Amino acid sequence: LGLMFKESLDADTGMLFIFEEVGEKYFHMKNTLIPLDVAFINEEGIIENIKELIPISSDCNALYALEVNRGWFDKNNVKIGDKVLDI
Repeated sequence: LGLMFKESLDADTGMLFIFEEVGEKYFHMKNTLIPLDVAFINEEGIIENIKELIPISSDCNALYALEVNRGWFDKNNVKIGDKVLDI
């Protein structure tokens, strides 16, 4: 479960992921409630990249959520207030 559903992380603690193969990795923040940073470390133990991982909230009462590629809503002129489901 890792950090899923945790509401806080003690200072100076973290979680180390050890992968079986070197390659590009993706973090999806599933059920992660706290903002985190991640350092990607190469096979020599050197940090190559540091990224922010930010959980999001709908900030509204929602029954559905639609995930699409970044930029799709703008490219397709889909805006807040548009009706997308005929319910």
